Amino acid sequence: MKPSGLILSVASGLLLLADLGAAADGNSSNIITYNGTRYSCKCYEGDACWPSAPSWTALNASVNGLLQKVVPPAAVCYNSFDGQSYYNAKECTTVTNSWANETFQ
Repeated sequence: MKPSGLILSVASGLLLLADLGAAADGNSSNIITYNGTRYSCKCYEGDACWPSAPSWTALNASVNGLLQKVVPPAAVCYNSFDGQSYYNAKECTTVTNSWANETFQ
């Protein structure tokens, strides 16, 4: 039996959504509808489903400032990420060559 989706409410209305039975193949089983809004398996900064800055601040405060912003490994292949320069040609080659390796990701 497939578990149903969970909705967890956190500080200042921040919602964490998880569809425990969703497949990663993009089919409609990955869609969750909450309060009339459809959410797919991922939400990115800039999407309507992404929490506001005050919501992140409240969540961070609720965990004593322990939230960390993650810089993706491939950031070294781009001129900038989140307004900061991470470009490194040597590291980009390593990331590119390792990308398909399941232990790298």
